[in-house]
Amino acid sequence: MSRVNRRFESLLMALFGLIFLAGLAWQAGVFEGAGEPEFGQRSEQVDQFDDNDNTSDRAITFDSDLSDQGPSESRSDGTVVVYDWVVDVGELPDEAIDTLVLIDENGPYPFSQDDSDFQNREGLLPDQQRGYYREYTVITPDLDHRGARRIVSGADGELFYTSDHYDSFAQIVGW
Repeated sequence: MSRVNRRFESLLMALFGLIFLAGLAWQAGVFEGAGEPEFGQRSEQVDQFDDNDNTSDRAITFDSDLSDQGPSESRSDGTVVVYDWVVDVGELPDEAIDTLVLIDENGPYPFSQDDSDFQNREGLLPDQQRGYYREYTVITPDLDHRGARRIVSGADGELFYTSDHYDSFAQIVGW
């Protein structure tokens, strides 16, 4: 074997070793929480979703009446609110309603990744044990891939919407 091939092989093995160690560190949670806001804080968060599909922006509202009630309070429609940012189901894009219906009917889902474990790596949703949250694609018209829009459901029935691939969430109320 030539000297160049041995050097290349050594560099490649070192690179694989670093990737392996980074994976172990990620699994151990070394990178979690770095630079993320504490739960309930929203420093410089966008308070409107941009669907990138040329539809009008749908406002996400902060319900100040609920903030005084604390977590896990019920609204008049029966929704238990566990999150500071809420969006009424009527303000969601039509494709999100389609996804909610599929969730209620247990599928079939359009993508193999739908109904998979959502690990809440971003730490934006209330802390729960692994396997508590499931994620589902909200179709974005005119895209040939999954896009950024998702609905995340909790084991206790709470529902969250994101249009920016987990950079922000709003709890869905009224469903």
